[in-house]
Amino acid sequence: MNFIISFLFIFLIQISGFCTMAHPANGAEDLSEAEGEERWELLWRRIQTERLIQIQEALGLSKDQASRLIPKLKSLDEEKRAIGKQKLFLMRGLKEKIKTPGTTKDTDWFLRRLEENQDALNKVGEETQRILKETLTPAQQAQYLIFQQKFKKELRDRILKERGKDKP
Repeated sequence: MNFIISFLFIFLIQISGFCTMAHPANGAEDLSEAEGEERWELLWRRIQTERLIQIQEALGLSKDQASRLIPKLKSLDEEKRAIGKQKLFLMRGLKEKIKTPGTTKDTDWFLRRLEENQDALNKVGEETQRILKETLTPAQQAQYLIFQQKFKKELRDRILKERGKDKP
């Protein structure tokens, strides 16, 4: 579920034209020339990079902790993103299938794939929790959870501000 929320944030950022989280002068790739899927990828990488940098700072990670945790979080984020892309594809197919009467077999296939997709997402979440427990102190684990909630809220607020809305 968190991935879906994250993906929706990225979608809203894309629509609103909000693409200045990191400035090209600071080494970030320029989004103004990118189009379509490439723009999505650059934007997603930029948001994730900023999030990982902020995690290091917020949790006060030692160099050892950062070297063990950050690459794993990055890999798991990419895996969650791939699972989310697959879910979007499956949902589009399911929406098309339910428009056509008498396609129960196909609908069942999509429902099974979506269940498998959710199982895969749950496994990534469990792996994330395992890595956090192995790498962080209990206090840092708590800080991580608080950070995640705060980061998502700030991202949502930035999106809403860009779109000129006060509340969702």
